[in-house]
Amino acid sequence: MPCIIEVIFLQFMYPLVIRKKILAVKERDKLTLEQVDKRFDVHPRTILRWKKRINPKLKRNKPATKIDINLLGRDAEENPDSFQYERVKRFNVSPDTISLCFT
Repeated sequence: MPCIIEVIFLQFMYPLVIRKKILAVKERDKLTLEQVDKRFDVHPRTILRWKKRINPKLKRNKPATKIDINLLGRDAEENPDSFQYERVKRFNVSPDTISLCFT
């Protein structure tokens, strides 16, 4: 039962078209990072990251660290009627962590 972490990244990701347009306006108008921040409300560090890698990362190359997926799966099999708040207490994690794993 894999944990769907990609959902988090997709919620906060700027589409590639928007990234390219913002970088094009920055170059065309010769804007500083601070000016881009004021104009588009995009942090300067984000702009620098886009310059290094324009395409968004869609996958996370890191295993889940807060919760052992195998233990969670076993818990779901042993306690199929448990509410999420009960699993939150058993695993000592946030409700978001549990809900992402069952998405």
